[in-house]
Amino acid sequence: MIAPQLIRVISLTKRPAGHTPAAFWQQQRARANETNWCAALQQSGSIMWTQSQPINTEYAAQDPVADWVDEYDFADIASAESWRRQLFAHTPDALMALTDVVIAKACPAHLNPNSLTRVLRFAKKREDLTTPQFRRYWKDSHAPIACASPFLSHYVQLHVNDWEYQQQPPKWDGFTLSCFTAIEDISAHAQHPAGAEAAKDTQHFLSPIPSPRLIIQCAATIQPT
Repeated sequence: MIAPQLIRVISLTKRPAGHTPAAFWQQQRARANETNWCAALQQSGSIMWTQSQPINTEYAAQDPVADWVDEYDFADIASAESWRRQLFAHTPDALMALTDVVIAKACPAHLNPNSLTRVLRFAKKREDLTTPQFRRYWKDSHAPIACASPFLSHYVQLHVNDWEYQQQPPKWDGFTLSCFTAIEDISAHAQHPAGAEAAKDTQHFLSPIPSPRLIIQCAATIQPT
């Protein structure tokens, strides 16, 4: 299992009332060309900024949990903490978290990770587990089960960093990014024995209360430094 020292600030934003998804996406993408924003991000020490939007079918039944996802990667915790504070001051209504990146299944070399369809799931630990117990089971026991599926191309766990728990109890204890080469592979993964076993295994470490999920696609990646 690959576990590089990478810190990620993830931010999920809902569009304002009266805005269409398309108009909001355009507004969010435009930030990559804003001089002041880009200068601040460059000074922050971020090594990668990924912008993602929900796929169109996420709006078929009802509004998704978020209309935009920003991911900011850092090599050190101090820089990530500083950017997390700046980001909250800029977008206080966004759901955001400082997380430790655990790459449980690396993206194959012949695939571009930014071209994959990603399923973002929210993770809330079982109440009877401590945070270290939850993280350990999720990483060491659950991940190998899920990664055995041939339809899962890339699998990343985002463990909410201890810094967040020092501020106030976080709403979520982590997020998963399950990445697939095609939208059809999501259902194929669920039907595969490994995918079915992984779904059943969640009872051992996740809260029984259903958590949101969001299917997203990469809109842009920016390297600030």
